[in-house]
Amino acid sequence: MKKRLTQILALSVLVVLCLSTSTLATARRASLYLNDYYVNSAALSGGRVVIEFDVDATKTVSQVGAGCIVLQEKNSSGKWTNVAYYYPVDYPDMVAYNRSSHEGSVTYYGTVGNQYRGIVTVYAKDANGEDARNITTSAVIARK
Repeated sequence: MKKRLTQILALSVLVVLCLSTSTLATARRASLYLNDYYVNSAALSGGRVVIEFDVDATKTVSQVGAGCIVLQEKNSSGKWTNVAYYYPVDYPDMVAYNRSSHEGSVTYYGTVGNQYRGIVTVYAKDANGEDARNITTSAVIARK
């Protein structure tokens, strides 16, 4: 009986370890095109708010980076409103070509004391397809 119980316990631990390893392996890759991505917001002096991004594709792709960044401000009623839009056509450093990764940032001059956040569309694209995700940064308060 003791031997049987030990075998069942050992098998249970093995199953849990296999499931955990499998989950970790799939969580690392975001999609067929996006391997990993990171977005962040930071408040700098003078009311400046910086939205940063770092996008890693699964391979070298024709385009990788941020397709759009929407900067939002929290109004007096507590709702987020769009106050600025950034696109690669106006900010070419948002996208890299024929690379597997790209990082960059945009800066907004906000009102000191107000809260801001960004919604960043990270993406990777090649001739066979593409993938994009909208990621919202944490809120920051513009400072002096």
